[in-house]
Amino acid sequence: MRKDITLDSQGSLLETSVYYPEPVAAKKIPLVVVVPGGNGRVWMRDGALFAGPERLAESFSMAGFCSVIFNCRGQGKSTGMRSMANAAEDLGVVLDFALGRMDPALAAADVSRVGVMGSCFGGSVVSKHCGEDNRVSSVALYGTTPSWKRCMFGTPEIVEKWKSGKREANVRIDFDAEVSLMDEGTFDLDRTLPRLRQHVLVANGTEDTKPKVGYKFSDYLPEMLQIVRSMQHARSVLFALLGGGNHVVNYDEPAWDSYVRLVTTWFQATL
Repeated sequence: MRKDITLDSQGSLLETSVYYPEPVAAKKIPLVVVVPGGNGRVWMRDGALFAGPERLAESFSMAGFCSVIFNCRGQGKSTGMRSMANAAEDLGVVLDFALGRMDPALAAADVSRVGVMGSCFGGSVVSKHCGEDNRVSSVALYGTTPSWKRCMFGTPEIVEKWKSGKREANVRIDFDAEVSLMDEGTFDLDRTLPRLRQHVLVANGTEDTKPKVGYKFSDYLPEMLQIVRSMQHARSVLFALLGGGNHVVNYDEPAWDSYVRLVTTWFQATL
């Protein structure tokens, strides 16, 4: 079952949905919040609909979780301008809403068992926010680059291509704020991951290449492994490579079932 809700975040309206099992469980059940990648919950990619994040939230409810998914500012029908900093604030607002059980759809949610899942841009946001939010018990990151500037946006030409692509996808971004955060490395994983104290899954696809921007995950695998090994405060850490998975996985791709099984099993084991 799905219920659509609008939340206020610093004056911007966030397009939010709650997925919950039907019938509602007699016992309290875990809650998972899904933070989509940079283009949001649903968007067009190469002429086809990309609805992976939406389908993932739905899959969590089918597996017995309450799940909440939202568009950050500037994505989809959410108002305002997106930046990684704004998105982290938006995640805090959604968690406040969900953990406060501010809607009957969340009545069955066990707020002592909370997971957060982020992909790509969303993974960077989750890692940054959850280093400061003790209410979250388990974290899953998929397709998250170690450093946006070093790995993807190292030249002005690539930055301009990225801006053009976001405009084409109708994502409203505060480009100056975003580039400044990339330059500062504020959301780089070597700064954010070691701070996490939750159960943490860090996963990526084996086919993760971004030829348009020169990003190839395998080139940064040693760096990612070094960062994972530095996570001394986490309750547990799992690094996983998803065979056949790309940077982000859509519901109609061969790796989809493996992707859903990986993250669902992770939250079942840690929540």
